[in-house]
Amino acid sequence: MNNLTARIGLVGLLWLLGTHAWAHAQAPNTLDPATTSTSKAMTIIFEPPKGQEEAFLNNFVTSQAAYMQTYAGKSKEKVKVINLIPTELGEPLIHMMIYRDSATFEQAKQIFASREALSSYIDGHVKAYGGYHIPKEYLRHTKIYMSNVLTE
Repeated sequence: MNNLTARIGLVGLLWLLGTHAWAHAQAPNTLDPATTSTSKAMTIIFEPPKGQEEAFLNNFVTSQAAYMQTYAGKSKEKVKVINLIPTELGEPLIHMMIYRDSATFEQAKQIFASREALSSYIDGHVKAYGGYHIPKEYLRHTKIYMSNVLTE
């Protein structure tokens, strides 16, 4: 769990550092409730199963990256998608969605509420779009987090 927490922290820190210059120039000195974000985020972390790190990186990550690039920019208007792919063995693939609409976020929460609901959603997604496959073993090692977005 500490390794996962460290990875999430590192992703957050890298994202924060990447937007720091812009945010520093734009941010007021205090948090004004009228200017803070009301967006919600869902982060899906695909951890490689122990002993399958190489297959995860070489096969799953490669196929997911191709899929993510194919559908990049085609997400709903009220959802911003950020995909982070690992570059080394053992690192997770991270799929983050920022919802600017609470109804869309609530709908997504229902989809990702359980492994069964997620599996069912993925099966429907495959039927609708094809070419998208997540092995059940990888789903068992997937963690999903919901959060408030402080700034965008």
